[in-house]
Amino acid sequence: MKSKSSRIEPSQRRLANLQVLRAIAALGVVQAHTGLRFGSWHTAGTFGVDIFFVLSGFIMAMISVPEGHAFFVKRLTRIVPPYWTFTLLAYVALVFFPIFDQNCIRGVVPLLKSLLFVPYAQLDGTLSPVLGVGWTLNYEMCFYVLVAVGLMISKRRPAWAAALLLLVLMLIAHLLNGSVFSRFYGNEIMLEFVMGILAFQIYSVSNSAITKKLRLVFLCASAGALYFMFWYEGTRFFGPSGTRLYFLAGAYVLVQSAALLSRSGWEVRNRAIILIGDASYTLYLSHVFVLSVFHHVVSQKVAALQINRPMGSAIAVLFSVGCAVLVYVYFERPIHQALNRMLLRSKDARMTIAVAPVEASRGA
Repeated sequence: MKSKSSRIEPSQRRLANLQVLRAIAALGVVQAHTGLRFGSWHTAGTFGVDIFFVLSGFIMAMISVPEGHAFFVKRLTRIVPPYWTFTLLAYVALVFFPIFDQNCIRGVVPLLKSLLFVPYAQLDGTLSPVLGVGWTLNYEMCFYVLVAVGLMISKRRPAWAAALLLLVLMLIAHLLNGSVFSRFYGNEIMLEFVMGILAFQIYSVSNSAITKKLRLVFLCASAGALYFMFWYEGTRFFGPSGTRLYFLAGAYVLVQSAALLSRSGWEVRNRAIILIGDASYTLYLSHVFVLSVFHHVVSQKVAALQINRPMGSAIAVLFSVGCAVLVYVYFERPIHQALNRMLLRSKDARMTIAVAPVEASRGA
């Protein structure tokens, strides 16, 4: 019989399969934003956001306890620098080239709300910040705050404490019906973080011997969930009865199956895919700039490179990936590492100064 410690050991390392899912999620969003249709289907791929949210719940549940007091600082150093950079770039672009987004409210207040992850309504009623795709970051930052509070409530199970707080927040949002707060934080998409937490709990208690016997089941479930989400978005989601709850279910099955495949010892180790997964956050934020250039400049000169056509879409996606990898390697990762060294070192030093007198008095 395996000991408890040996059973949960893999949860302390990065799972390659989850990085692959991050790559798939980001590429799906980029492809959908090119406007490419597959036959009679609508554009599909934005379900990548739902995969991201379930992954976020899983990963935060996995790292919150080991990281402890450093958890929220690391989330800030990871999320804020790229997001602020691309938000400011988007703001400048909108000032000089309003055609990029005619529904975006200009001004200092909307910019500050965007930078501080505060949701607000645009001219067309959509709840999106200056950088349109940044609406997901408002949800992510809210979830990180809840996990940080969860760490104050329970050192052992902060993710479940955060899940409970999230459900309370959704309830309050529903009670405040009609407000921006209600529309945003009462959205069913918030439940995907909870499903990610559940996926991690099942992964952490799973048995590697059993998961090895079920590899084919998990592979089929992963492929089936991915195809289902693509099919549903392409044929049903934009209809009158469309709901994200189907994406929630599909993303949960996909993440759970991929994690259990990792538990069984089967992981995708392709370096290119893993690198795209590493750069997926930058790819998600930056692709709108590349696609805008293709749409407003390149496609005007070469008709075959219109981004809603197969060749133009493929080239635009490749350029988006290439730019994102460069930004990740030379900006996002170095900044993240430098800020972690600086902020966490100073924080540890302050904690040492605060604890030392107490320990000295105990010694006396």
